[in-house]
Amino acid sequence: MEIYEKIRWLRLKLNLSQKVFAESIDTSRSVISQIEIGKLKPSIEMIIKLSKKFQIPYSFFLEADFQLSDTLPNQKQDICSLENKPYPNPNCIQCENLIKINQAQENVIQSLKKTIAAQEKLIHLYESKLIFIPESILKDQ
Repeated sequence: MEIYEKIRWLRLKLNLSQKVFAESIDTSRSVISQIEIGKLKPSIEMIIKLSKKFQIPYSFFLEADFQLSDTLPNQKQDICSLENKPYPNPNCIQCENLIKINQAQENVIQSLKKTIAAQEKLIHLYESKLIFIPESILKDQ
């Protein structure tokens, strides 16, 4: 497998679009597109980024006969395919972030509920001490 085929294989195995894949290694979608069709060779820096980001040995990209199995090592990925994996997926950074956001939102909601409950108590207190003037008296003035 040629290096451009390996990069495309990796991206597809991770179920990432060219745009998301490119952003994950700080490059553009057009560069990834050019590499995947064999018009551009990836730089050594890009190979290093790919290796580190996706925990793939450098030799996978550089050696012609190096093959990975069809399954990637268990790793935290930036994105997951929710159709094929349980949600939330504990090995997915995106899912982890959603869980943290949901927890933060839940904390805000609980805080707001406490504030509303306190305000309702104050309103009840004020209402019990208010003197209501009958409407008929107000009309006479």
